Amino acid sequence: AEYMGYNSQMNCKIVSQIVRTESPLLHPQGGSLENSQIEPGASEKRPPDINLPSPNENTRILPLQSSKSVDFVMKDDTLANSGWRFLFLAVVITVSFGCYFCLGIPAPIEKEFKQVMSLSSTQFQLLYSCQSWPNIFLPLLFGFLADKIGHRQAIVIFATMVTIGQGIFALSINLQSFYLAILGRIIFGLGGVSLKVVAYSLEAFWFKGKEIALAMSLDTCLCSVAISLNTELMPRFLAISGGLSLGLTMGFVICLFSMFAGIATYFIDRHR
Repeated sequence: AEYMGYNSQMNCKIVSQIVRTESPLLHPQGGSLENSQIEPGASEKRPPDINLPSPNENTRILPLQSSKSVDFVMKDDTLANSGWRFLFLAVVITVSFGCYFCLGIPAPIEKEFKQVMSLSSTQFQLLYSCQSWPNIFLPLLFGFLADKIGHRQAIVIFATMVTIGQGIFALSINLQSFYLAILGRIIFGLGGVSLKVVAYSLEAFWFKGKEIALAMSLDTCLCSVAISLNTELMPRFLAISGGLSLGLTMGFVICLFSMFAGIATYFIDRHR
């Protein structure tokens, strides 16, 4: 039998295997432990002799149920281990919705955008390039920054950058400023990619095991829905208003909603 501590006064558990009457550990007369095979140098760690009842042919020592205090398994009452984690998931995946809705916002209205802003095809493609080039290297820096300042603070910062960038881009249409549009797209791109990385990190904190794949899959699905809605709605906004301002302003409003979701994520995650 294997004895893991013994103290009857403190009500500790003894975890043991089934001990048969022919076990060499039992003294045939006195019922105490005999010298057993112990690793060299470990004699000082040998458990003390324990008086056992005199065995007979029917005597067995059955294993006892180990308590949580012995196994060091403590009940975890944190929100991350309760049903609240699904509320958190609904909030955190909303943070990226505005970003992916506005990511390709110029594409469905390319013809009208070129006419209003008097852009060439090269200038129009620059609206996408300017947000992609910095993100070749900057996500590494922003990932390091997120680890330093905390993921919940980072998700608010990046969601705010996305909202500010889309607001500047929407304003550039009214001011007919191509360089202002470029500035807005750069700020938007700096926050967008890093926002997704931080969102995945928070989901990994809240979900464990097989649930991680489910959480990230739902996040990715909602982002795909946002891209599809942008392609469907932008031409309709153009048809309703007869201009580009309504569609870009709606994109800003959606990003604003996502920013508030980021703030809600911050406060919920504080109680994780």
